[in-house]
Amino acid sequence: MRKLLWIILTVLVLAVGAPIAHADSYEPFFTTMGCVGVCALPTATDVVFPAPTTMDVTFDSLSAVVTIPLGDKTTDNYVWYASVGSSLTFYLVDVVGPGYPDGCQGYTGCGTLGFGVVSTPTMPEPSSSVLMLLGVGLLLMARKRIGHGVSGVS
Repeated sequence: MRKLLWIILTVLVLAVGAPIAHADSYEPFFTTMGCVGVCALPTATDVVFPAPTTMDVTFDSLSAVVTIPLGDKTTDNYVWYASVGSSLTFYLVDVVGPGYPDGCQGYTGCGTLGFGVVSTPTMPEPSSSVLMLLGVGLLLMARKRIGHGVSGVS
């Protein structure tokens, strides 16, 4: 009986102390403030936050991997700049305040970047009232079993 009680207690502690997953998937969307030659918007793969994370960006049929640094959030203001030559050079800047680029001096394209929610993973977790009822029920069950096992106590 004591072994069962320790197993149940361990399961309860693990259920209450389980970490909560906060990783959400976001779709990047680009706007442009101007372009030189190529006027297509960049595209990118979905991004999983919290940062640090990377995204594959395609612009003018060239690709580059862009890193979003640790601590950045989807609500931050981002500005992008791209240079196209034999390869794609893509800059992503997290700016404080509005921070919109003033034209694309020296860059093929530039603009702003935002993120839209694609999916939020749901992880079923028992509510605290369910865990409390489970604990009280286990205590009552243990009390009955212990009471039946004790005989002739004066």
